[in-house]
Amino acid sequence: MKRFCACLMALLMLLNVCAAEPLADDALLNLAEVMAENVDLAADSDELHRLYSTPDTLRTIIATWAEGDHRAPTAVYRIVLYESMLSGMIPIDGLSPMVTTHLMQRAVVAMITSINAAYGAENLAASSITAISTGFAGTTDCSIYVLCYDTGADVAVCFYPFDGDTSGAYATFLAGDFEENHLESWLADFTVERVR
Repeated sequence: MKRFCACLMALLMLLNVCAAEPLADDALLNLAEVMAENVDLAADSDELHRLYSTPDTLRTIIATWAEGDHRAPTAVYRIVLYESMLSGMIPIDGLSPMVTTHLMQRAVVAMITSINAAYGAENLAASSITAISTGFAGTTDCSIYVLCYDTGADVAVCFYPFDGDTSGAYATFLAGDFEENHLESWLADFTVERVR
């Protein structure tokens, strides 16, 4: 519980610093790391598992994903998704800005969901149970940070514009090894930058 409170306080301090301004890449990286640690904390939460009535099969998957220290990624990749790229995935011409923003948010999260869905319904359900999201002051483009670990599952953190001068973030475990199973195919379709 103390670890959770410390992470929450760090997140709140970070968000107060960057109120209503574009967030720098290092601020997003810091927020991604806090989100990844909170996904790990959610995985260990008995209260959360009771709330979702998590079956033993999913608890086993989640426990395996939560192994290791999710405070210290061995590699971090950033994928920036420009509006022109997202418009190729979803038809946004002629839509209101509010609807366009909503669809862009959904498209970014759907990319992560589709990876987990490819590993089967149990992995998708397990990732949904430990997924977290938040909103914060400041503006950002759509992007995905993938934090990779030697032990336990990798974590994907999606950032997207929200309403006015606010943004949102969504984080969850990734089924499979991102570097081994997905990095090469993503490099073919997107600009993937290793930031750590």
